[in-house]
Amino acid sequence: MNRIKKLRERQNIGQKELAQKIGVTQQAISLYEKGQRKPKFETYIKLAKFFNVPVTYITGMSDVKDMKVYDNFDNWLEHVAVEYSDSKGAKVARNEAMALAREITLKQFDALFKAVEYSDSVTNEKELEKLRDKISSSSEMSDVVFLTGSTFQLALKAKTGDGKAQKAYNQINKIINNYFGYDDEEEIYERL
Repeated sequence: MNRIKKLRERQNIGQKELAQKIGVTQQAISLYEKGQRKPKFETYIKLAKFFNVPVTYITGMSDVKDMKVYDNFDNWLEHVAVEYSDSKGAKVARNEAMALAREITLKQFDALFKAVEYSDSVTNEKELEKLRDKISSSSEMSDVVFLTGSTFQLALKAKTGDGKAQKAYNQINKIINNYFGYDDEEEIYERL
């Protein structure tokens, strides 16, 4: 049985109610449940939040239903590892390892989005949400998280006296100011 249908029925709600809760049509829910259409990535995220299960469970990538399993590596390993009877080791199915990587990426991206969303640099929250919703894969999310994390580290090094980092930071800052139309850093703070 389709996992979306199984989750919906377990919560004893109809297709129409689920559709309203996540912002799609009843027809879309019906097509998802029949396997005639796959949800967009953003819809998978909404479904996962609504049902409080990992995206990777809904997609069938993983059999892990409990979001808390992904909070701690030891919990996850204990949950998905298969003990060998003839050795002291354990084996983890490839799909479960991939599911862990995807869930970590989703959490990192969500945390980063929330940090940026509430920062002083955001001038249009709705536009930011629309852009986030256009990200269609965990690979794209991972790229955003990596680049943002690297830029953050560079900024920290630049602000604490690393000369090489200061040069790179100044170049990146110039590109950002030019892209957003800021004359200089002072203009950013005047707008706040």
